Amino acid sequence: MERFLSASFAPVVMAVAVTLSLGCYESMSAETEYSGVLVKETLEDLPNCSNGKYALVFYVSSTDEFYFCDGRDYLLLDLSGLDGVSWVVETTPALPEDCPAGGAKVSAGPDADRDGLIDAVTSSQTICNGVDGQDGSDGDDGTSCTVSSAVEGTITISCEDGTVATITDGQDGADGSACTVEDNADGSKTISCEDGTSVIVSDGTDGVPGSDGQDGANGTSCTVADNGDGTKTISCEDGTSATVGDGQDGANGTSCTVADNGDGTKTISCEDGTSVTVRDGQDGASCTVQDNLDGTYALTCGETTITVRDGTDGADGQDGASCTVQDNLDGTYALTCGAETVIVNDGQDGTDGASCSIAHNCDGTATISCDDGTSVTVDVSCSATESREASCSDCVDNDCDGYTDADDFDCRYEWLCNDGIDNDGDGSVDCADPDCGCCVPPEVDCEFGGCTNLDTDPVCSDDVIYLGFVDGDTGADQLTRRLYGEAFFRLDVREDESSLLATPLSVQIDLFGSFGADYDLRAGCDNCENLVQFSENSGTNEQVILRWNEETNILGLPSGSDSGRFILIEVVYVSAEVCSNWTLRVTGNTDTEPDLITCSSR
Repeated sequence: MERFLSASFAPVVMAVAVTLSLGCYESMSAETEYSGVLVKETLEDLPNCSNGKYALVFYVSSTDEFYFCDGRDYLLLDLSGLDGVSWVVETTPALPEDCPAGGAKVSAGPDADRDGLIDAVTSSQTICNGVDGQDGSDGDDGTSCTVSSAVEGTITISCEDGTVATITDGQDGADGSACTVEDNADGSKTISCEDGTSVIVSDGTDGVPGSDGQDGANGTSCTVADNGDGTKTISCEDGTSATVGDGQDGANGTSCTVADNGDGTKTISCEDGTSVTVRDGQDGASCTVQDNLDGTYALTCGETTITVRDGTDGADGQDGASCTVQDNLDGTYALTCGAETVIVNDGQDGTDGASCSIAHNCDGTATISCDDGTSVTVDVSCSATESREASCSDCVDNDCDGYTDADDFDCRYEWLCNDGIDNDGDGSVDCADPDCGCCVPPEVDCEFGGCTNLDTDPVCSDDVIYLGFVDGDTGADQLTRRLYGEAFFRLDVREDESSLLATPLSVQIDLFGSFGADYDLRAGCDNCENLVQFSENSGTNEQVILRWNEETNILGLPSGSDSGRFILIEVVYVSAEVCSNWTLRVTGNTDTEPDLITCSSR
């Protein structure tokens, strides 16, 4: 419950929401605040009502009225009956029987002893949220058509409404003229063609973005089959099909090179004799964005700061026309949208580009060098392509866990002893690496690499393997890892749901072992000391569930803080008769036990 205290005023009785003497008000500014009640001079001075101002009460002096913000609109409050003594305004969540869809109750009353509590409620009003409307009815089905190709070189389209159209392959057209483009360095470019024609075009200004349209109806599902003779057949669920042929190779395009002039400019020269010089642009000012938590954001660039407000959602756009594509089997396609049909041609293939190689510089950049003598150095951003550090000597963070090569946990030990790879980059592979502790049959079953050193006692702070991330409150993301012996894992559980209702986050961890090997499973939140959930079955399968609530404010609504966190998982060796692998699987958003709370709110 939020409590807003007013200041004391002269005891002048008025039949309005609260008593303010004219003399007192004229000494206050338009932004005077009395512990939650904001004073505004006119209705036009009220700020935009948004989620950031939900449950705030404003007093408008020119009309002597109180207004309540419900997160979208202002509601006029009937708080009549107050005298001029010190008073209190309270907002509390509305009762379910009063507001099934939720809402708030605003109460007001005197506080003669000024202890911050209402002596007796003299006025109150309940504001309820609206309920969802009913879904609209489905539209009528469209006319269904089929496509057949009984005679070579023609296609017949037959529709249920009785209409039939036969399309015959057309002849190939003549080759077009080759053209070149020259940058005039003044915001325009000249296009010149071999037939002597030319045109100058200027860069146009960006148009105003259109409103988002509603989702269109689902299209027909189709499959493509390769006939092995240079053609492919497209078959759709509605029974239609079409066979298309591969196009001919086009003429080679013009090859170009880039030369750095050493003065902030570069010259692009092409084999057809055309060239253009471009200049490096100036660096833009660095900018930051700050959320003011009231529906506005502060954008600071250099020494300039502007405040921007969230805009209201635009109206849904109309559905676009449904379109179909028909292969005419002559190198052209018919694109039909509604009542309009356009014929398009296959483009010619371009020439092969120059062969290039990439070298990582081990400083966050990589150099791309091509066999035509050109090269460029670019920043390398992390993009995970492997679940582990695939190479321990390529200067690349392959698994995007923030560690590269020897600094990555995956490169600290030989984590697989039968893959033919030097996993930790120490020069020893598989059984030749002392990390594996290999054995000789028949002393121990060596089917999975012969690793006898299963009870390795890894250290949580040093030997953690990064698994990746899953969403804890939406979907059902899954990650798996197959290993043997003991191991520590770190998993990031992210918050994806951002509605006004608090949603718990959860993750389920399953360990699947093999017959003849027994492992236990432990897990916990935030650090190595919080491994509070255990699964110690004598069988081959173990399971642990972690679950926590979103942090809420005094109204029971999400506080707005990030509720995601990382968890730690430990696989503990118990006993084994064979050197077999186990599989670890984690699944996000498995809220199967709503009464289970294993970690603190976040």
